Amino acid sequence: MSQPQKNIETSNRFAVLLVVAIGILAMLPAYYWGIPAGADLDSHFGFVVPFYDEISRGNYVPGWLAESNNGFGDARFRFYPPVLYYLLSAVRWITGDWYFATLIVFTFFSIIGALGVYCWARQGLSVQTSLLAALLFAFVPYHLTQFYQASLLAEFAAIAWLPFAFMFVERLAAKDRNLYDSLFNIAGLGVSFALLVTTHLPLTVIGSLSLGVFALVSTDWRANKKALVFASLGVALGLVLSSWFWVKMLSELSWIQGGSAVSSVYYDYHNNFLFSPFSAPNRNTWFGGFVAVLTLGIFLPSLIVLRRLFSRGPGDDSYGKYLSGDTDTSRRRLRAALIVALLSFLMTTDLSRPVWAIIPKLESVQFPYRWLAIVSVVICPVTALSLQIWRDRIRQKGIRAFHLPIFLAFAVTLFITGRELIVYSDFLTRDEFSARLEEIHGGRSFNEWLPPGAGELKDLQPLNGQIDPGNRQIISANWQTHKRRFMLAEGAETQIRLRSYYYPLWHATILGTGQPAATSQAPDGTLLVAVPPESCEIEVAFTEPPRTAISFIVAATGWTLAFGLILFGFMNGTGRRKA
Repeated sequence: MSQPQKNIETSNRFAVLLVVAIGILAMLPAYYWGIPAGADLDSHFGFVVPFYDEISRGNYVPGWLAESNNGFGDARFRFYPPVLYYLLSAVRWITGDWYFATLIVFTFFSIIGALGVYCWARQGLSVQTSLLAALLFAFVPYHLTQFYQASLLAEFAAIAWLPFAFMFVERLAAKDRNLYDSLFNIAGLGVSFALLVTTHLPLTVIGSLSLGVFALVSTDWRANKKALVFASLGVALGLVLSSWFWVKMLSELSWIQGGSAVSSVYYDYHNNFLFSPFSAPNRNTWFGGFVAVLTLGIFLPSLIVLRRLFSRGPGDDSYGKYLSGDTDTSRRRLRAALIVALLSFLMTTDLSRPVWAIIPKLESVQFPYRWLAIVSVVICPVTALSLQIWRDRIRQKGIRAFHLPIFLAFAVTLFITGRELIVYSDFLTRDEFSARLEEIHGGRSFNEWLPPGAGELKDLQPLNGQIDPGNRQIISANWQTHKRRFMLAEGAETQIRLRSYYYPLWHATILGTGQPAATSQAPDGTLLVAVPPESCEIEVAFTEPPRTAISFIVAATGWTLAFGLILFGFMNGTGRRKA
């Protein structure tokens, strides 16, 4: 390796260490004051604590959350992407403490997100500018809101994968590359997309649309006509890698209330647009509008590059020192990022209502302000370049009067962001956090996870104990989360009611004879089991269908292929080359 190459490698390694420090810096307030208690904190830990308990029992792919709804359970394990919860459970097992596991896991995602933005920006920008982009991302208002204000923990985790997906799409959209480079980038996109799918579904929906627009705008069609084909292959590989989750989720969506309609006007996207007179009474969207204004203030300096990025003439070399590639290619990439950012911001407002009505499944995102996550990722490289240009202009020509409003708005935004979104958060100490986890055991779930027609916990027919045997006598009973066994004395043929919501995967068997016992849904949504008149022992088990095993085999095969392509790429230097 030549001396210049060694210097570049050393510079890159040092930059990566700085990016790690940036990710840690963004999380230091939580280490000092405690874990922020946003609105969704209980929901996430109401998932992960029983999820961990099931893993501890040896059930590594839990299918039923048995403790929720005061023991009647729900099916949320089957519909909510579990990658975050597996990671939290793993670190909880290592540390033995939920408090420290939470801090460690979200520090990890803070670092990964900053590193992703750095790596993506580094494809066309200098080391210094890319570091500034990573710093901006770590402290952008919506990203801070995800963790410090609203406890959008799964979304905070999922946003860390997005910049890697944009990076690989950009690499595939660059000038025509050799087959080995393309295979490496397809595999990289597939892994990034799979992690996104299995971490947060709403961000997957809007992220997929954003990646599609970015691919269309950033592709050099004269030099690379295969770009969209390769990008589509990467997404298809991502679907294969994540099939272990989405096959189960999609095939059973009609079995829960959330698969048919929005159960509350609170979750209806029509009522959640930012800056909308229809959303004015909605405190949730009012706060979203506040964060959106802060986002605009942070990225106001980007106005300086608009003319340069969208001019039709040859590239402006005056800022070439901030780039690591040719000016025209970098300008096309930055222009694509800016277009995606502007379109994403429009998607948070009433102006996008027709688009929401046309695109399938977009309504499942529920809250248009989620598009600020896309803005927060894609605008960082553009703003980082803008700040560098502002710095040089001020050094050369000084500050002019029309510059002051921009700098004042930027400075005020930084101050308000730090004070309102971090300092004024509601932090929980370790003891308070532990007590909070104890309180959420057995709490009611959202109606979305319940079977169609099922009543809420307060509306269920009274049930003392685990079984209502009617006029039959219970001789013995063994009650587990995914398997229940009980023996009844002889008596009239009847249907007994169990302390569980109905779900089609509950199967009952008469032990000794091996004959199935019919299961059905009671009028209130609970589980009924038909029992014969003679004395019998019955086992009711939550049983996975064959498609679950098949999807795991398909996904495992895909992961083997993807890791093989990535390893091969690094061995041949592909992974270290820029787009």
